[in-house]
Amino acid sequence: MSCTRLVCDIAMSASMVRGLSQICFVRANTNTSLTSLDLCSSGIGVKGACALGDALKTNSTLHTLDISGNMVGVKGAKALADALRVNTTLAIIHLGINKIGDEGAIALADALRVNNSNTALHTLRLKSNNIGVEGTHALAEMLRVNTTLQYIDLGYNDGGDTGAKAFADVLRTNVALQKLDLNQNDINVEGTDALVEALSSNDKLKELNIADNPGVRYSWDIMSWWDDLDSDGDDDHTAVGDSRVTKRSDC
Repeated sequence: MSCTRLVCDIAMSASMVRGLSQICFVRANTNTSLTSLDLCSSGIGVKGACALGDALKTNSTLHTLDISGNMVGVKGAKALADALRVNTTLAIIHLGINKIGDEGAIALADALRVNNSNTALHTLRLKSNNIGVEGTHALAEMLRVNTTLQYIDLGYNDGGDTGAKAFADVLRTNVALQKLDLNQNDINVEGTDALVEALSSNDKLKELNIADNPGVRYSWDIMSWWDDLDSDGDDDHTAVGDSRVTKRSDC
């Protein structure tokens, strides 16, 4: 019997994950149908993430990987980053709540900048990872050469104004990103203004989440910009500020 999606909702030891990796990935010729693996909050830890990273270097079938809530740390993030340097099939990665910090985020950014052949990856979710200015800046800079990522989730991190301005600068030229989440990132007025100014010339981004930041108080500048962006009447863009979703038709 083939398996296309595997969900594990029990705590797993590193040895269990290594065994699972061998069954699902390393011996990929015996299971070529597995496309989705959900290990959310399964307790795989650093060693489990390293085992998955090793397996993903040879796997060519997995489309979606969710290891959020496993506290894989910097070492686990680096193991996955090493895999992303050669993997060309993963499309969606959930790595939220793993304490990867700036160092882990930089490793992932470097991998996605190096692997130009990875045209599959379109979603990278990194919320609640203790990512600060350096990590946020590295991920933004990566978008100068990466043309496939469509959704980056950096909610509940600490990029601040510097991180927001780094994304603002990149978004002036990036035409691939469609959704950006910078919710609760300690972004003040300076960062908010930079995003507004940059996005006034960007017609590709479909959704921006900057809710719960000190610089966002239901910014009419943002609403006005989004209204102008949707002047074609298709009403397909969404701006999020102070936890409120506003579309052109609501302005």
